[in-house]
Order: sequence, then structure tokens, then C-alpha cells
Amino acid sequence: SYQEIVMNADMPTICYIVYPLSRYPSIHRDEPIGTAVNRLLNSSSYDGIHLHFDELLVLNRSKELVGHLSIRDIICCFFPSVMQSSTPVFSGKQEQFTELSSLLGSNFHKECRRQLAQPAERYMTAPKNSIPSNTHLLHALEIMVKENRNSLPVLESNILIGAVRINDIFRVLGTTYCTAL
Repeated sequence: SYQEIVMNADMPTICYIVYPLSRYPSIHRDEPIGTAVNRLLNSSSYDGIHLHFDELLVLNRSKELVGHLSIRDIICCFFPSVMQSSTPVFSGKQEQFTELSSLLGSNFHKECRRQLAQPAERYMTAPKNSIPSNTHLLHALEIMVKENRNSLPVLESNILIGAVRINDIFRVLGTTYCTAL
């Protein structure tokens, strides 16, 4: 198993668990948000209920990382007046929840349709940092926890080769160190 390969190495690194760029959802900075939605939805579990990824890597024409586009970024694109408001929309409205939900749902649908053509770069988050493929598992985990990130782009010889996810680091560490005997 890959856990054995990773943990039997002198220094367990992320190189064995990197999602290659060819399999990690990405989008060109000029592509529309609608394409981003489709790419994330196409990375679903076999039953179509759960998504495998919560973000896309945003690339330029040279396949260099220029940003991240998370599900949260996409939702804020579709309905900024609600999602970015400092006042909770549903605060104190339990009795009228059904009517308010219907109204907001209708507006959300219209706003989604209107925003689908917007370019990904308009809503992406600039990349904070990337890590080399020889980064120790625990160092990658530390960066993710401190920066509240679920994934990190991975470079090899300064070229983007993919990303490592906190889920995969957890799987290696959990199965190696944390399972019941």
C-alpha cells in the first residue's frame, strides 16, 4: 500500500500522495465559473452525492498556478449580497423560513444564471504558497493546519505537478499511527 511505501521511506514525504495535475481539477483563469462548477461536480463519488475536491487550481496558459477557486468562492460569486453580508439573512426569521427560503432560492437561481459566464480569475484567491514534492508529511500538515488550508500546490523543479490534500495526509498518518490495535 502507499502508506507502507511512504512510511518506510527514510523521510516520509508527500511525493507518494500528490494528486497529479492531470487528475486534480483545474481551470484556466479566463474560463467561466460555469466550467468550474461542472469540473467540481464531475469529481464526485461513484454515487454522485459527495465531491472529492473542494477547490480548483487556477492556471495561466503556461500551466503556472495563478490562484485557487474554492466552492466558497463560487457560492459567493453566485450570491454575494447574502454570502458576504455581515448581517445573517435568516437571523430571527424562523417563522417565515419557508417564504424567505423560496424568495432567496428564486434569486439565487437567477443570480447563478447571470454569473455563469464570469471568468474564474474574477473570484479566485491568489496562491499563498506552494511546497516542493520532497516536503515531509508532517511539515505539509503543519502548513495546512496553520493556514486553514485543505490542499497545497506541489512543485517539482519549480514546475506545478499537482496538489496534496489534508485528507490524504490524514489517511497515511491515521492508518500508520492512529488505528486501534
